[in-house]
Amino acid sequence: MRVFRGDRGEVHPPGLIGRGVTTPLLLFWLLLAAGAGTSRAEEVWLFDVHSHHARGLHLEEVIARMDASGVRKIVLFARRQGTDKEVLDLQTKYPDRVVAAVGFQNPEWLRQVPRFLDEVEAKLRSGRFRWMGELLLRHYGVPELQAPEYDISPESDLFRRVLDLSAKYGVPVTIHHEAEPGNVESFRRALGQNREALVVWAHWCGRAEPAMVRRFLAEFPNLYCDLGGAQRSRRYGQEKHPLIGPTGVLEPEWRAMIEAFPDRFLAAIDAVDPSHYARYNEWVGELKSALAGLPPGITRRVAFENAEGLLTRWKGPPR
Repeated sequence: MRVFRGDRGEVHPPGLIGRGVTTPLLLFWLLLAAGAGTSRAEEVWLFDVHSHHARGLHLEEVIARMDASGVRKIVLFARRQGTDKEVLDLQTKYPDRVVAAVGFQNPEWLRQVPRFLDEVEAKLRSGRFRWMGELLLRHYGVPELQAPEYDISPESDLFRRVLDLSAKYGVPVTIHHEAEPGNVESFRRALGQNREALVVWAHWCGRAEPAMVRRFLAEFPNLYCDLGGAQRSRRYGQEKHPLIGPTGVLEPEWRAMIEAFPDRFLAAIDAVDPSHYARYNEWVGELKSALAGLPPGITRRVAFENAEGLLTRWKGPPR
């Protein structure tokens, strides 16, 4: 079994650091090793498809936190004066650990400046960026993170062009769009205009009502849900249609949905700033504990296989 060292030098299986060996978390490792056609627990790991680089974050700390918590791979989005170049430099140093994304928490996207997407396409054409995000449409303000409120239409010309870029290059785009009665149909219409785009709807599909998410997933086979921010220890994870219940297990409606669409959910943490990375081990542990309640083969898909599959969709620079 591959092990990782905790903050005090103790040795643990990945993901058991800092929280004690809870029964669900121990089952995560035992069930996966037994039920996925392998007896080697070292093959079980997590792919975090949604975390951030921001001002004040030392990127080597991201790698250290990943090592300590059993996260082998991460998609990083620049925000708050973090830059795509810094993310790319980390990816160059750790090519098997870091997926560089073109960051969309950029003033020009937020002001809907058309030339921004010319820059995005140039980065995609380089072949060094394999993801885009986190693109904000409907976003509630978060004062403690200095994150304003935004309400950008899914039917804007620029958003349609983003979907075109995703389809053209085979690059996923992670979208933050809080589902509300007044914006769900416009989002559906936008997705319906481009069924080749690889759309990752952040935060268990906009923290939407589960029955609505089920309808979207049935209608759009190119749509995925990431699980970023779902931990019960976070206020964000409790506010709207929680994914994880008070006892740390998946809520029944969400568990049934993941089992019905096992290829469409992606493990994610959504560490936003340095204070979040201080809790990264804890949050990874909470997500692993929740995923342990799924059938082992499905747990593996959500934990890493689905994300790896998305990366194989890259089409390369156009000839």
